[in-house]
Amino acid sequence: MPQLLTDIRDNTAKLTSPSRQVPIIATKNVQSAALLGGASVIIHQALGLESLKMQFS
Repeated sequence: MPQLLTDIRDNTAKLTSPSRQVPIIATKNVQSAALLGGASVIIHQALGLESLKMQFS
């Protein structure tokens, strides 16, 4: 769905201030995104890191 990424960007821009805009891009590993996100949640829970804020840069 090519329009989906554009819709997500547009809606995110409406929810955040211009000074805090975050670039949203499609990853090459889109097929693995849900798996990697789930693994991240499990690892954070197993290590007791639920209260830590994840920051991607």
